[in-house]
Amino acid sequence: MSFSINPDMAARLIDGCYYIVDPGNRMLHMLNDTGTYIYSELKKGSEPETIIRGLCGEFEVSRGEAERDMEEFTEDLREKGILL
Repeated sequence: MSFSINPDMAARLIDGCYYIVDPGNRMLHMLNDTGTYIYSELKKGSEPETIIRGLCGEFEVSRGEAERDMEEFTEDLREKGILL
């Protein structure tokens, strides 16, 4: 599965968290630590498997939990139009 970040969204990393602005509906989305990690890896073009392994190491979670977090988070970003 590949992910593409919507170029119409503006994202800024502030104090270790990403803030994403959707100018179309004037919404501001603040990502938590896990979301910031996943989003920054997506911006770099990392593959989902690489991100999942990184989540396991960075946040000391099981592979199953990392897979669920990745799936739920990316689905949420797609629903909000942040990912295409």
